[in-house]
Amino acid sequence: MTMKSATMKPCGMDERSPMPDTSHLVALQHRLFRERTRLAEATSDKERALRQVWVAQAERELEGELKFLGMDGSGHVAEISDDDLLAELLE
Repeated sequence: MTMKSATMKPCGMDERSPMPDTSHLVALQHRLFRERTRLAEATSDKERALRQVWVAQAERELEGELKFLGMDGSGHVAEISDDDLLAELLE
């Protein structure tokens, strides 16, 4: 018996699940939250400096994941008034 392998699409999507897998994104958000909390609780200048580096790394990793998933806000949204939108929909 052979198993068919699912053809993977970008962003962790396949034909069984049209939504991207965001579990890694959630993990990165939780990591950033924890690192910021630890930075706020740092007791020495040396610890603060080290934790600032770790927070910056976590922020860059989160930014990269958002970009990979297409959730970085780079998608252009047209500026349109309500009246113009209604006219477009009624055409």
